Amino acid sequence: VAALVRDGDEAVAVFVLPRRDDVAPHLPPGSPWLLERRELGDCVLYAVSQAPASRVLAQFTLPDQ
Repeated sequence: VAALVRDGDEAVAVFVLPRRDDVAPHLPPGSPWLLERRELGDCVLYAVSQAPASRVLAQFTLPDQ
């Protein structure tokens, strides 16, 4: 699953995938982009943006069981 969201004036691309399919991507050295990762249950979320996006990733939650 992928989504493009806004955090203020910044665009943030968020990718969600099962943790078992996580390939631990990395950005090339010198990239103007930041890559942040968050584990959430059986999923892993990645945010790609030009500014820190941990606040965006923190907004994703699991549904109540």
